[in-house]
Amino acid sequence: MARPLRDTKIDQLEALAATASTTVELEVIEQELAVRRHRTRNRQLARLIGARLKELEFKGPVFRDPEMDRTDDDRVSYFEDYLPKAQHFRRGGDNQDYPEESRRILQLKQGEIVPLAIFSARLSALVCARLVFVAVPSSDPSKTTGGVVLLARAAAQLANGVDGTAALVRTVKRPPAHAGGDRSIEGHLATLQVVDSSLIAGRSVLVVDDVATTGNSLRACRRLLLQAGAHRVKLFAIAHTMR
Repeated sequence: MARPLRDTKIDQLEALAATASTTVELEVIEQELAVRRHRTRNRQLARLIGARLKELEFKGPVFRDPEMDRTDDDRVSYFEDYLPKAQHFRRGGDNQDYPEESRRILQLKQGEIVPLAIFSARLSALVCARLVFVAVPSSDPSKTTGGVVLLARAAAQLANGVDGTAALVRTVKRPPAHAGGDRSIEGHLATLQVVDSSLIAGRSVLVVDDVATTGNSLRACRRLLLQAGAHRVKLFAIAHTMR
């Protein structure tokens, strides 16, 4: 009796699945597999895809926008500008005409519900799933549930990601940057520590802060997370301090 011909399309899909480098590619292969009728080969390929998805889980892109995601460097992305109140007052402003966008950033820092909901929704829409969210720790080690931590946790939940806020801690209290504290990367590296590398090892990570001025606190976090085994680390601040 003649042997059945091999399904060359299944052969092609198997080869693609074995070499796929992203979960997006594997999901496309899964869609193509759904229309194939060779049940035995389909089950074999489905198992291969499942194994590859697990292998690549949390190693995909961070941002949905390829332009934002294309480089692995210390670039900090952000939504909007932030005007510190002291700077606003020096320009002759007062509480009445303080920009609403900057006021909302201050409310976020305090962990108020409305800005948390707004910014966590915006951030989760910007990123891909299967991602670990880490917050820049407060300059005071005793403050572990500030606005940026709550933001990272909320965004992780909305984006079907992982809360990695326990991975990184501040070990020594330091003057906050806005009060004249050391803004250098080295100054931050001396007071930060990865305490749970299992949350980030081999995974794509987004480090989040509320406001970035130099961005060096974010960059210090990135350096430590990469040293601890993160697959790749991107940086995001809700706002950037206006000069």
